[in-house]
Amino acid sequence: MGGALPSECDAGFQYSPTYDNWAPVLRTHSWQTGTRIPGGYQTAMWFQSDSENGTVTFGWSCMGCTSKGSLTSSLDQVIPSRGYLKRCTSIAQNHDNFTSGSFLKNVEWQNCAIGTTPEDAVLWTDETTGGFTNYPDKSVVQVQYASDHQEIDNIVCDGM
Repeated sequence: MGGALPSECDAGFQYSPTYDNWAPVLRTHSWQTGTRIPGGYQTAMWFQSDSENGTVTFGWSCMGCTSKGSLTSSLDQVIPSRGYLKRCTSIAQNHDNFTSGSFLKNVEWQNCAIGTTPEDAVLWTDETTGGFTNYPDKSVVQVQYASDHQEIDNIVCDGM
């Protein structure tokens, strides 16, 4: 998980099965959470890193519900011209447990774009993608790959 080093951060959504909703989260040196999003809605998200002032911003909007907003935090250390952006679908656990019965299905990434401004953003391509991984393997993490900017992910921890 990122956010451990002074120049790293995590941004994304944390699901609550108890309440069937998602919390937007941003972690640099501490955790921040935004207004929860009801389950079952399509949500757009964006991420911006400003190396001049050392801030990162994670924003979201929900299609069909009223939840939208952003979280901003400062990095403890800025490393100019060295940024890596990863998109991940994961289940948070204290320790790897691939027989827990946990699952996350039909997480769809679509129209993923990258750029230095919203105006110059382009869809992710082979040239802007560094690689792929299915940890621990494809029996737990299945990806229905369409292109570098579109996929559907499923994680099922029902045994290995």
